[in-house]
Amino acid sequence: MQQWASLFGLVSLLASHCFAACPPPLAERLEGIQCAALQTEGCRALCVINTFNTGSYWFIFSEQTWPIALEFPPNSMSLVSEFSLSPDQTWIAALSSGEGHPFIDVTPLAPFIANIKRANAQYSLNPYPEGISLSRWQTDETGHSTQLCFNSNHWFPHGTDLITRVAEFCLDLNSGEIQPSTNLAAPLPYYIDILQHSSELWERRAALAALVQLRLVGTEQALRKLSLPAELLPDLTAALARLHSPVAE
Repeated sequence: MQQWASLFGLVSLLASHCFAACPPPLAERLEGIQCAALQTEGCRALCVINTFNTGSYWFIFSEQTWPIALEFPPNSMSLVSEFSLSPDQTWIAALSSGEGHPFIDVTPLAPFIANIKRANAQYSLNPYPEGISLSRWQTDETGHSTQLCFNSNHWFPHGTDLITRVAEFCLDLNSGEIQPSTNLAAPLPYYIDILQHSSELWERRAALAALVQLRLVGTEQALRKLSLPAELLPDLTAALARLHSPVAE
């Protein structure tokens, strides 16, 4: 409690100098404090600050009252590097990191700011071992938020490395389905193209590994048609053998 009081005292002091009127943009960084204005009565903002040893503290800031601590954010919303509220303020998306690895949690905003306990976010986007970043929200013609878009070199939902590029993907907030928003070839021709044209040996090996992981129809036939350099032939032989081996449970 004493730690919270010290923290809120600092926040109030800083904010009193930066938010002189309501509503100037509260969604700005204040020496590591991140805030986003809430579309509610009064001048309020949702804020988070990271600590060195105890993760992230979430709170609601208002010039009229003391900050309100949010005691029950989803367990994974710790060490937050960035967060975003949907345009209609029905969702919150937080980019966090665990042991240096980034991931995005998406959860309804209303229970979050109402301090309703929830162990897990509604959606968790984990690109391990690849990277991820927030991109934008999509709304329908009524202004209702329908999708969260993000950038990653992890191929959602296939679970493989895109290797040579980062693509934008969009999460459907109703169904949880994830689809690329950019033009991506189907996985088989995409990885075959890398095998044929990449000048980097590691990229070709990564493409072979992705094809073995996916085990798509037509993979073996496509691989046998390739003319690969001699240094890749052992990898190709091993990949073909693995395509015939049972899938590990």
